[in-house]
Formats: sequence, C-alpha cells, structure tokens
Amino acid sequence: MTETYLKTFETFEQNGRQKDPSWLKQIRKEAADSFKHLGFPTVRDEAWIYTNLAPLAKTQFQFVQE
Repeated sequence: MTETYLKTFETFEQNGRQKDPSWLKQIRKEAADSFKHLGFPTVRDEAWIYTNLAPLAKTQFQFVQE
C-alpha cells in the first residue's frame, strides 16, 4: 500500500508542480522520504497502539491539481 502512495506522489510532483516554491517542494520530499522509510503506523508503534489505520491505508486519495 505504501508503494501506491509513493507512486502517486511521484506523479503529482512530475505533473506541473514546478511553480510551487522550492521550500514547499523540499518539505514534501522530506515527508515522502519519511513515509517511504516508516510506512503507515501500526499497533506495534506505541503512539498508535489503539488506532486502526487499516481503513485509511485502503483509501484511494488523489492530489488536487490547480
């Protein structure tokens, strides 16, 4: 599931996001890199022990294009 989100993010970045400020692009890149490394939290992560993120992970999100 993580790979689907990362591929969608790559497409988002490649399709017309050149006008965004460089600081915003950098924040997005860092967030994507962090997500790639960590993935979705699970109940094995102490801070998320009582939170079921399975429905969120299954949700198909789309980036808004301006």
